[in-house]
Amino acid sequence: MNDLQARKQQLLVRSEIYRCSLAAECAHIQAATAWIPRTLQYARMVSPILAVAAPLAAWLFGSRKRRVTTPPPKRNLLSTMLVGYKVARQIKPVWDGFRRSRAHY
Repeated sequence: MNDLQARKQQLLVRSEIYRCSLAAECAHIQAATAWIPRTLQYARMVSPILAVAAPLAAWLFGSRKRRVTTPPPKRNLLSTMLVGYKVARQIKPVWDGFRRSRAHY
């Protein structure tokens, strides 16, 4: 019976050592990953800007060589307005997301 009590005490001591070790490892993991939420916050804040800036940069820095030898057709006022409307419909969700993300800060 005495041997059983000694074995039980040994298991309790070992269990407490493991608990302390696990708590220390959890604290270390928490400290090592503390930067992740802040980085994700910045990424969410910058992503709408990048969604608009990437195509604009490609257009600005793209090749200026003329690939088409025929001149583009002339557009009248109605077709210009329709193109503007289509572009505005594509940009509006990005703009709204940017405004919402800026409202939180």
